Amino acid sequence: VVLGSLSLLDNQRLQDNAGNAQLARNLVSYSAPGARASGSQVMFLHHGTPACTLDERCDINGTATLRTILGQQGYSVSDVATTFGGLASVAPAVKVIFIFMPTDDFSPSEVNVLKQFAAEGGRVVTV
Repeated sequence: VVLGSLSLLDNQRLQDNAGNAQLARNLVSYSAPGARASGSQVMFLHHGTPACTLDERCDINGTATLRTILGQQGYSVSDVATTFGGLASVAPAVKVIFIFMPTDDFSPSEVNVLKQFAAEGGRVVTV
């Protein structure tokens, strides 16, 4: 899934627009063949240099409302920060990976990790 704008999932638009909130729920509530489709976790992948570090406890990319919506659906959300070549695997319970505005290219091995994840029933959402 490729979304052309983060604005669909930012805090204000999720709060103001029920359609955007439903889109967020639909991105994680799907059925598909494969073990990943029954996963209970969502990964927020920050690939490259983020606007702030994960240790700063900032609301990375304005995702507090999205995190709340996913939590209400029963999913836990984890943040993973990587740079080129850093994504070597995806935890078994991850169902959906949101890739937020990557600033680094993905290496061929990382692309293969994402392809395998999708082949196992996982969904990759690039914003």
